[in-house]
Amino acid sequence: MKKLTNLYSLFLTIPIILNAQWIQTGLNPGIGYCLYSNDTTIYAGTNEGVFYTNDIGDPWYSIGPEDLILSLITAGNTLIAGSDAHGIWISSNMGEDWAHPAGMDNKSIRAFCKNDSFIFAGTWGNGVFRSRDNGNSWQYTGLDEQAVEALYATGDTIFAGGEYTDGVKVNFSFNNGNSWDYRFLPWPASRVYCLTYKDGKIFAGSDGIYASTDMGDSWSLEYGVTFDTSGNVTDWKIFKELMVYDNYLIAALLANSIWISSDNGKNWTDFNTGLMSDWTFEGLAVKGTDLWALRSGFGNAYRRSVTELSTGIYSERNNMPEDYLLFQNYPNPFNSSTIIEYKIPDKGYVSLKIYDLLGHEIATLVNEVKSKGVYQISFKSDYLTSGTYFYILKIGEKYSEAKKMLLLK
Repeated sequence: MKKLTNLYSLFLTIPIILNAQWIQTGLNPGIGYCLYSNDTTIYAGTNEGVFYTNDIGDPWYSIGPEDLILSLITAGNTLIAGSDAHGIWISSNMGEDWAHPAGMDNKSIRAFCKNDSFIFAGTWGNGVFRSRDNGNSWQYTGLDEQAVEALYATGDTIFAGGEYTDGVKVNFSFNNGNSWDYRFLPWPASRVYCLTYKDGKIFAGSDGIYASTDMGDSWSLEYGVTFDTSGNVTDWKIFKELMVYDNYLIAALLANSIWISSDNGKNWTDFNTGLMSDWTFEGLAVKGTDLWALRSGFGNAYRRSVTELSTGIYSERNNMPEDYLLFQNYPNPFNSSTIIEYKIPDKGYVSLKIYDLLGHEIATLVNEVKSKGVYQISFKSDYLTSGTYFYILKIGEKYSEAKKMLLLK
């Protein structure tokens, strides 16, 4: 019993934050493309149609149509889905029946937005359309032959961005699409993936993030591109999704997972505990007290409490002191494998072991001298049954810490 007693005494002396991380939900349809939330429901657009959940992501329900869905929005009781090649689908009974509005059945619908007067749809190569009857009929507003991938509405002002042959630009209309103007983004922007608005600034996500303080008349690079002394680009980050929550900008970056900014986009911090730091997410949404993110590639949806933003829990990893640290494994809960990460400030003998609830040693992951640095190691659980396990990091006689992880099969 000595081993068991020592394990529990160590574990009980260490504060553990189990909710300060992303949690994987039960959606895994294939490839994810977009998320949308209203007061009661989270919707996900995938290559296998639309899924929704009213709960914490367990379960998700498939409601069709059998199509690749790139964009979603709701208007009253109507769910509106934009497909890759078959235009707009609408359903007024949560997917029991789907229909195509007239004239909108063979377009690639990349983005939706809405204000108090209209719903707007951005298409790839056919411009922007609007509807004032919950998506049942649509009117062309302009931007013909332009590939619109991002839309945002603030009052009667509509912003549209995408990929254009004559340069990277943001289109804007001050009268609900009756007329349009545009301005080019500065180099090295290559394509507008997303748009949002906060505190008098309109933000455009591209190769870096760009901002306008005069409603689109002029733009400047805000963050995400590094230059050398000759002005050549040496590094850049691609912002795929942007949204606003409370005082924060939240972004999904290509191969950089989720980042947040509390100073209107000037500085950014990763928000990735519980995720692989090089994942790409295609959708962000907030419902209730949870931030949701839909991963591309495998389509799974993840959620994390937005209360962490106000409590400052998220900052622990990024403002970490020069000290020993054992991070929460990710993903957690996990199925077949998980990543354990730790940091050591100087050279020392490192022991990292896995234990079950009875204190039996299950596996030794590290048992050697390590130099100063941050390390990641994968733990595979093929031979274990579902349940709670502990992992304990020891650095000689200087440091010991234990954390709990949950295996679900």
